[in-house]
Amino acid sequence: MAQTGYTPIQLYRSTTASAAPTGANLAAGELAINTTDEKLYFKNAAGTVKLLAANVTPVANGGTGLTTTPTNGQIDIGNGAGFSRATLTAGSNVTITNGAGSITIAASGTVTSVGVSGGTTGLTTSGGPVTGSGTITLAGTLAVTNGGTGLTTTPSNGQIDIGNGTGFSRATLTAGSGISITNGAGSITLTATAQQPFAPGTIIVFGQTAAPTGWTKITTYDNAALRIVSGSAASGGSVDFTTAFASQAVSGSIGNTTDTGTVGSTTLTTSQIPSHTHTALVPGSGGCGSNGQYVGDSATINTGATGGGGSHNHSLTMNAHNHTFTGTAINLAVKYVDVIFASKD
Repeated sequence: MAQTGYTPIQLYRSTTASAAPTGANLAAGELAINTTDEKLYFKNAAGTVKLLAANVTPVANGGTGLTTTPTNGQIDIGNGAGFSRATLTAGSNVTITNGAGSITIAASGTVTSVGVSGGTTGLTTSGGPVTGSGTITLAGTLAVTNGGTGLTTTPSNGQIDIGNGTGFSRATLTAGSGISITNGAGSITLTATAQQPFAPGTIIVFGQTAAPTGWTKITTYDNAALRIVSGSAASGGSVDFTTAFASQAVSGSIGNTTDTGTVGSTTLTTSQIPSHTHTALVPGSGGCGSNGQYVGDSATINTGATGGGGSHNHSLTMNAHNHTFTGTAINLAVKYVDVIFASKD
């Protein structure tokens, strides 16, 4: 109840547990209180309502959210949502003594007899069995079957443990062709050297103008074809490739020839020759004149038609002559790709 004669000043307030004001409830800088939770709120310049004070500080504000007084040995233990106040729980062979502001943890029980064996590990033991207190010492070499190496030598620079079928051998890596190995203290450096997949002097065909690095171009052969052989490799020929396989015109002539000969003999029959007669003068009773020519009666008669027969030859002579030949050109300009020969250095 307010003192008589005074007007009480009351903040924006609530008596409902867990109720908190919103930004719409307050003006910037205005206070609000929850009298049940005993919490004081205010609205900051950004318009956000913040908890200014509380009888119990929650975990979100760095507190524990707990109000009970802890007993001897109790500690605050997280429970996923906040804290619970509890004492530690003693497990097997452990005792816990809670005091005012103190916790004492001690081991309980006694050792009666403990023996140790190396089993199949390759290790040996000494100092056992232990009945009260003592020291057990391990010695020997841990076997491969138990995760060891079975080796006792100190490795030199670059040595590694390499399986040999029955265990490990301690050795360095071996450099093969084109590889160099540098062994250091705790390091191995592998370097690739120049590769030599072809023996020096090996000749290979390349489809390019210049020989690649490590090869020398052979210029002995130029404008030549390749020939596959089953015997020894050689070279030959005298005509350039492009000359032999160019477009070739076909022309020429046939040489002069004199033909001579005879026609065989043939006997003609009477029926084969033309029909013909012969005229004859038959003298009469007259006599000869002064010039010796017959005068007086005479008559002219024809003999009967007849023909002769017999074999005969015909000679044959031929004149010398030329034959000229002209044909279509043969195109032998085949497609080709230039390659080079190069020898491995």
